[in-house]
Amino acid sequence: MIVELQRVLRRARAHWVAVLALAAVVSAGLVFVVVTKHRQLEAQVTLALTEGVLTGEHSGVPARELKEYVDSVLLSDQNLAEVIEKENLVPLRKKLGMPFALEQVRGQLEIEVWKNTFLYYFDEEATSRKSARIGITVLDRDPDRAYDTAKAIAAVMIRAHEEERARITGAVAEEVRLLREGLEAELATLNGEVSAQEATIKAARAKGNLGLAASLEVELVSVEQRVKDRTQMLSQVTNSSDGLADQISAAGLDVTLAVVDERRPDRPEWNTFALILVCCVISSAAVFGAAMIVSTFDTRIHDGDDLTRFRLPLLGHVPAFTGDRVGAMRTRSMKET
Repeated sequence: MIVELQRVLRRARAHWVAVLALAAVVSAGLVFVVVTKHRQLEAQVTLALTEGVLTGEHSGVPARELKEYVDSVLLSDQNLAEVIEKENLVPLRKKLGMPFALEQVRGQLEIEVWKNTFLYYFDEEATSRKSARIGITVLDRDPDRAYDTAKAIAAVMIRAHEEERARITGAVAEEVRLLREGLEAELATLNGEVSAQEATIKAARAKGNLGLAASLEVELVSVEQRVKDRTQMLSQVTNSSDGLADQISAAGLDVTLAVVDERRPDRPEWNTFALILVCCVISSAAVFGAAMIVSTFDTRIHDGDDLTRFRLPLLGHVPAFTGDRVGAMRTRSMKET
C-alpha cells in the first residue's frame, strides 16, 4: 500500500495543477450539498384524553384499543385527507391521487400513546379519573410546515373525538329514553291493574265475600310491590348520569381531548467551527481522491516501476544530466557519415 501511494504521489506531482483544480471543484460541490441539505425536523403536539367528573360506565373511551381508536377513528383517511387539502401537502396528489398523498403523509407522521391509565383498574382508584397522552409527531424539512401540519392534525382529531362522543352519547341517551318509556308504560299498566283490583276488592266486601276479598288483597300487595320496584327503577334511570348524557356532553364534563403541549422545531444553523472542520475534512478527501483519479488516467511512463507493472523487461535507465531537456534526441545524437 505504501509503494502504491508513493507511485500515486509521483504521478500526481507531475499534474499538481489538475489535481488541485479537480479537488477544488469537488470540495465546493460537496460543501454546498452538506450545508444546503435539508434535515428532517420534528414538530410535536401532545393531546390529553381525560375523563370528566360525571363520566359513567358508558364513557365510550377505548381501553386497550386506544391506539387503534386514534388511528382508525380520530385519524381516519377522511380526516387526514382534509388536513392534506387544507395545508396543501403533497402537491403530486393532483396527479397521483389522494391514496399516494395519504401514504406519503402517514410516512412522515408518528402517533404515540403513553401514560394510558385506561389500561388498568385498581379498587382503591375506582373513583379516580383516568387519562392518557397522545403525541403527534410530524417530520418535515420545513419547520413551519411541520408545526402547522401537527396543529392541523391535532385540531381534526379533537373535532373527530367530539363527534364520536356525541354519537355515543346520543346512542346512550336513546337507550335511556327507550328504557324510560318502557318503564312508564309498564307503570301505567300496573297502576291500572291496582285500580281495577281495588275496585274488585271493594265490590267483594260489599257483597260480603270476605274470602275473595282477602285473596284479591294478597294479589294487590304483589302488584303494588311491582309498582314500587318499577317506580324506583324509573327514578334511577331519570336521575343517573347516563340519563343526563346529553347535558353532560353539552357541558363538556365527559371524556375530553385537548392540547396540553406544543413544540415547534428550530431552524438548523451551522456552527462556524463545525463548518470549518467539515470543509477541512472534505478538502483533504477531495485532494486525495483527485490525485487518485488523475494518476489513474495518466498513461505516460514516469519511472521504471511503470514498465515493470506491464511486465516489460527493464535493463536500466539513463540518469538525468545537464541539458537533457534542451533540444531533441536527434540533435544530440552522433551525425551519420
